[in-house]
Amino acid sequence: MNKEQLYKELAENTVSIDNLGGFGHFLDETNPYAIVADVRQRSFDRFLDGTVKPGGIRFDPFLRELEMRGRVFQAELIGSLGRSDWLWAHKNPFLKLSDEQSTVCRALADKWKSVVLGVMCVDFPGQDRMLVQHRLAGVCVGLGLGDAYYVANDSQTYVILPGQIPLTDPLTDINFAIDDALFEQRASQKNIAMALDMLAIPFTKQGDIWFAEREGKKLRMKFDAAGFVSERQLVMG
Repeated sequence: MNKEQLYKELAENTVSIDNLGGFGHFLDETNPYAIVADVRQRSFDRFLDGTVKPGGIRFDPFLRELEMRGRVFQAELIGSLGRSDWLWAHKNPFLKLSDEQSTVCRALADKWKSVVLGVMCVDFPGQDRMLVQHRLAGVCVGLGLGDAYYVANDSQTYVILPGQIPLTDPLTDINFAIDDALFEQRASQKNIAMALDMLAIPFTKQGDIWFAEREGKKLRMKFDAAGFVSERQLVMG
């Protein structure tokens, strides 16, 4: 198959983001997967700052490796960003990754069949291309398919496989993540409860006030009558 035929196949297997049912929910800043991804990404940044020496970056989709500042992580390429579309790595006819080299994409396919199976490209005209890229990677992290993600060359997106990045100071980070969620819409009880469960952070309820506790810190959250966060306070002990 020549390049012209490959591009024709890609064009025939590209679906607009507007035609994928439920897709927009996963790109919403306030959904629980985005909150979890935000928390884990902050742990990743802290891990790099605290334990990894300065140095260059190397990435290899075939070896499933991402080397950052002298440390090699097991990581998989999940997709590449074009001018206005996203090409899934396991559907990329130029790479031809094996099942073993694309386990994250295939696991995502099992959870999110309408988006991944049978679709090579997702077209998102009129939307912020970088935002879509980060949200797609965030879905993988939020679903527990990776510890964090890294965008190489503003295009190739790698997910670091689970079990390599410790979750540190999650209450501080979820407090920041709620701030991010509140920037666009108010965070709901349901989404925050799901995020806390996914992060294994215990919490208790006293009427409209929730308390989440971990590692000597307590996050107090008050919800309004509609079930959205109205007040928060993070304290020690």
